[in-house]
Amino acid sequence: MRGRIAEWVRQDRGWADVVADFGPPSVLFGGTNPLYGKTLGYLTARTEDPVVVLPPLERHRARSRVILAAGP
Repeated sequence: MRGRIAEWVRQDRGWADVVADFGPPSVLFGGTNPLYGKTLGYLTARTEDPVVVLPPLERHRARSRVILAAGP
């Protein structure tokens, strides 16, 4: 995921796009109401890998930004 995410986020994406390409998130920030934004977090089995976070997941908002949280 980290290897292709920089190119992938050059287009606006929604929830269905992310889940179709990367599967269900490891962490969901936000509620279940589809009218409100969601942020998806992806972790790997390797604890030293950074967390990939995709906020916000709404097509009508600003372009998606990727955050790589540094590990220990």
